[in-house]
Amino acid sequence: MIRMIFFDLGWTLLKPAGPGWLYNPLLLQMFPDISEETLSTEKWKTSAADAYSPFIQNPYMKDTAEQKIRFADYYYELLNHAGFPCTHQQAEILAEDLCENTDNMVLLEGTEETLRTLKQRGYRMAVISDTWPYIEKYLYALGIDHYFEHFTYSCRLGTTKPSPMMFQDALDACGIPPRECLFIDDRGENLEAAERFHINAVQSCADPDLKKDPHFPEVTLPPDLLKLLP
Repeated sequence: MIRMIFFDLGWTLLKPAGPGWLYNPLLLQMFPDISEETLSTEKWKTSAADAYSPFIQNPYMKDTAEQKIRFADYYYELLNHAGFPCTHQQAEILAEDLCENTDNMVLLEGTEETLRTLKQRGYRMAVISDTWPYIEKYLYALGIDHYFEHFTYSCRLGTTKPSPMMFQDALDACGIPPRECLFIDDRGENLEAAERFHINAVQSCADPDLKKDPHFPEVTLPPDLLKLLP
């Protein structure tokens, strides 16, 4: 019997308003020579990977003030290396928009209704997500923060999924046996990590570019979860 549901956020409950999580509409407005096709080029992908590497090496981040500083560096390095000259001031504007403009994320269709129904059915809910301090502002603005009793964030623990620390933190907080928990995420390696804890796992397949993992039950949008749970 499932009593606790752990949700990932990106492409499970939320999606970006722009072409990517870090590529908000403002980026395309400020740099009109960048198109969605640009984002798929090898030069851009290599530049993005290099600029993002400090975040992989050190996911810990104490607050949005630190996030703005680090992401200003990210945009500055990314754009200049990708061949789109960018000043520090422009990079700071992009980082500010990333952290403060809550229109940059939207709920997947049916998210709020699904969370409300699950709560009415008596399920407890929490979040396990690789994310940054700005997420608290977004969840509040989107009106779904109050559905969750605990938030396990990579920026707080200084590690990312599929690290066991992420799942152990959530399990310790909820105090429910793993076999009575369900985890929903879009990435197969994270679902495999949850299964190693004996947590039930379901894949969210809302991302149109996702490679599905046939090992796991799947949902396309949040309301599909209601069909899997009593």
